[in-house]
Amino acid sequence: MKRDKSTALPRLKRGQLPAYQRVYEAFRDAVRSGQLKSGQRVPSSRELALKYGVARITVTQGYEQLIAEGYLETKKGSGTFVAKELPDGFFRAGLDGKQSRPIERPRPHRGSASSYIEQPPFLSGCAALDDFPAELWLKLYAKQLRGSPYSLNTYGHGEGGFRELREAIAGHLSTQRGVRCEAGQVLILSGSQPGIELVARALVNLGDTVAVENPSYRGITNSFRMNGAKIRSVPLDEQGMLVDVLDRMKTVPRVVVVTPARQFPLGVAMPVGRQAALLEWARKSGAWILEDDYDSEFRFRGKPLPAMQSLSNQDRILYLGTFTRSMFPDLRIGYLVVPRSVYPDFLALWKTAAMNPPVSLQATLAAFIREGHFQRHLRKMRKLYERRSRWLAERVEDLLGDWIEVGVTDGGMHFVGYYKQPVDPLRLAEEGRKRGYVFMSISSYGPDSVERDGLIFGFSSFSEEKMEAGLQALREVLES
Repeated sequence: MKRDKSTALPRLKRGQLPAYQRVYEAFRDAVRSGQLKSGQRVPSSRELALKYGVARITVTQGYEQLIAEGYLETKKGSGTFVAKELPDGFFRAGLDGKQSRPIERPRPHRGSASSYIEQPPFLSGCAALDDFPAELWLKLYAKQLRGSPYSLNTYGHGEGGFRELREAIAGHLSTQRGVRCEAGQVLILSGSQPGIELVARALVNLGDTVAVENPSYRGITNSFRMNGAKIRSVPLDEQGMLVDVLDRMKTVPRVVVVTPARQFPLGVAMPVGRQAALLEWARKSGAWILEDDYDSEFRFRGKPLPAMQSLSNQDRILYLGTFTRSMFPDLRIGYLVVPRSVYPDFLALWKTAAMNPPVSLQATLAAFIREGHFQRHLRKMRKLYERRSRWLAERVEDLLGDWIEVGVTDGGMHFVGYYKQPVDPLRLAEEGRKRGYVFMSISSYGPDSVERDGLIFGFSSFSEEKMEAGLQALREVLES
């Protein structure tokens, strides 16, 4: 076959990719760059296999993928051609000689699925997946798939989520957190962030003030700002949010967001007296309180503190929780307990925003809670996290005592180490990224400047060996 330069075949790249994948990428890039023109005939699979020196099935697999994605098309009796609807030069941007480098991802670890992508120390909020009862969970999930065809053939349960899960959550919250609620007050969500968004949509009008802790989780301020709120930060002390600051605000906040059980990120707990003062302020001012029950399950000494909602005789407090930290992040199931008076309004928004997670996962979680597996898992994790927290705190004091003072370590999945010397948090974070670690400072959580800065030490999902390596890297950066 006579061939001119304009119809030169794309060159196969070398590498470890399967041959059919290299055929696919060579032709895909040739179409995108304009080397192969719209309507141009490409060699048959037999011809191309001979020219490339590969098996015909290899070319066939590559062509099939290109046809499926619309780069090539077949004409019966005529052959295979570059798709006509692609104009010359289409997709050319970014491919004219300079292609962007592919994102490098960690290679899979040959072992459990939970170690497929390893998180870098000292990232906060990562569960110890190697200690999660995965086989048990999969058996429960398979049981739901086999036995619940109705659930699988619907788009979710319209009244706030899967009924049995809402009942299981209400029972768990009543016995373990003292929350007063019924299943008819629970909305099932895909994590805690949708709950924050739901509260913002339901309660906040353009220009309303929302008070948040400083520092706090950035997703809170982002959601309320995007829904038109003005954010006012409230400073903290060793007992949490300073309620008297709310009294001095010129504009009464429409919503106050607090994490009383374990403040994020500082880890302090709000005692009952301070909680009562906040509830009394809300009663007088008419404000709403969103209680984000962050990390409440992992208290190392004594029982978990009761929820602030359990102290309230009023109808102005919403209670937010999630299973993403207590179980595993990809589960993406959270919940919001809503007062009866506004539940219909929240439910209507919930339906509109399609916030319902997959019913099969909700049913599996309901069984996991109902059969006692959840409580057993929490007890196991408390012991593991306490051991890792104690070990890390001691090593921080040993290795970094000149730079860092360890803060509260009585629970949770991370603790804070306060800087004893001036530290540039941006430089620290950048140097950590270069070394494959997360050195995240309190000041990065804003929304305003903090009185005392420090470093977040996540310990929940990391072995002592990994944390030791991270501490050595941190010491290297602090000494440089």
